Amino acid sequence: MHKIVILGYAGSAHIRRWVLGLASLGYDIHLISCGGIPINGIETTILGEKSGAWNYIKYTARARSKILATKPDLIHSFQATGYAIWGAAKYNCPKLLTPLGSDILISPNRTILHKLLIYRYLKQYDHFTTASRHLKDALNSFCPFSGDRTTVIPFGVRLSDKTKKHESKIPIRIIFAKSLQPVYAPQILLEAISIATKKNFKLTLDMYGEGELRDNLQELAVKLNISDIVSFKGWINNEILYDLYPNYDIMIMPSLSESFGVAALEASSAGLPVIASNIGGVPEVVKDGVTGILVEPGDPEKLAEAILKLASDVELRKKMGNAGREFVAQNYRWENCLKQMIELYEQLISGKQKN
Repeated sequence: MHKIVILGYAGSAHIRRWVLGLASLGYDIHLISCGGIPINGIETTILGEKSGAWNYIKYTARARSKILATKPDLIHSFQATGYAIWGAAKYNCPKLLTPLGSDILISPNRTILHKLLIYRYLKQYDHFTTASRHLKDALNSFCPFSGDRTTVIPFGVRLSDKTKKHESKIPIRIIFAKSLQPVYAPQILLEAISIATKKNFKLTLDMYGEGELRDNLQELAVKLNISDIVSFKGWINNEILYDLYPNYDIMIMPSLSESFGVAALEASSAGLPVIASNIGGVPEVVKDGVTGILVEPGDPEKLAEAILKLASDVELRKKMGNAGREFVAQNYRWENCLKQMIELYEQLISGKQKN
């Protein structure tokens, strides 16, 4: 079976899932990561203790030396910045790159030199994949040469073994599962919960994740008089989270920026209706009025309206939850996404072997 070098962060749930999935099908996988922890059963090379711009540069020579020694049939880099550097040299095999989102949705404060360097590295790759059509458009806008060399292959999700059984019970339990960072707007969610509870609806909110806003959010919950119904659960393993979704009634993702929205798919797979921001790649994974409700980002009033609409209608929650699970099964099942990636691998490798 073919030998594949994966360049990506070993601590990422998505990377670990791809790597283990490929290995389960017989591929000889070699993972090279900047920081992170080794993956059991996978030949893993960890360079440095953590990721970061300077560490990617610092370990470039060692990473490239390891790649050359491995003699792969294909190299797959998961990131358009750091890991793209390691895979951008000349190797005797095809090279594939998957941007993750923020690396292509270029921030305005990045320098022209930084953007030019990213452009230069991407030109060294033979093909690209993106998790969403939105991210594909962003990549093609940044690198026009990638237009006919980009394939949309989502980060698929496992169809949950458990399905939410929606019942007319109170309080309505809401889950938020993102990092506590400004881009994911957890403060907007707290404001919306405050507004909704003033309408005499009994709600609870569990927030899974860690981040720089945690202390501020706890203070805000007290200020809004909702600290008794809001629980900060901290970070939790993704596989454990899968099993927790059926314990809730509604999943909310009020992000200000999203290149895809895999968390929404994970909730849908368990039969939860999703309320999310109408932004980026989210409309591709949350079908407004069908699997959930889309609202304008940064608007707690509109978010509260959506919460009240679902909280007050168990049949609507059930209908959207069932539709969401079916939507995931038809379009984003993990096994099918892995199959798409393997087909692309084989096409690239066979193309190289024909030359």
